[in-house]
Amino acid sequence: MKPANRGFTLIEMLVVIAILGILMSLAVVGVSAALASAKVSKTEAIIEQLVSALESYRYSRWGDYPPSTLMEFRASLPNEINNGAEAMTACLASTQKGGSLLGNLRDDQYVNIDGDSTSRNITEWFFGDLSLREISDGYGQPMVYMHHKDYARAGPGIRRYRFDAGQPEVMIEPVRSAETRTFLRPDKFQIFSVGKDGKSGTADDIRAR
Repeated sequence: MKPANRGFTLIEMLVVIAILGILMSLAVVGVSAALASAKVSKTEAIIEQLVSALESYRYSRWGDYPPSTLMEFRASLPNEINNGAEAMTACLASTQKGGSLLGNLRDDQYVNIDGDSTSRNITEWFFGDLSLREISDGYGQPMVYMHHKDYARAGPGIRRYRFDAGQPEVMIEPVRSAETRTFLRPDKFQIFSVGKDGKSGTADDIRAR
């Protein structure tokens, strides 16, 4: 005579549920880690592309890197927020002297976090409007940009940044070496992402080498 089929006991069901919960947690952690790594890699790739474009801007086009603010073009700006990021974008997007150096960037990599625009096309950029755009990192935040001549005398109009439309402005300082306290990339420019936490000077910042 065959024994009757026995169902799961309550304890066995709880064990199975616990195991499934552990496996799901591990999967979520793995996916989260992969997404975080992808954003870092994307940001590093964008920075590398921009460094190359900035070097071309200097050595093949204009003889110097883009300024830290479009005010150097005798332009009147609507505010003092994200000026370095806007100046870099406007200069690299110029259609003069051979055309834009931003051909490989996608449309969704341009942002305008502070929502400003100007009264004229300052650098003859290829955008079809007068919006002052920034190039975003892998987190959708504007890149920080500063010309080397402004490291020691960076005023509020160069240091003020907003990384999220719903957040207040912060003051960004040019980065110094932890060992020597001298400015990094002293004869070039600094370009970096403030990383996931949106704060400059923390461990998750991603900088040009």
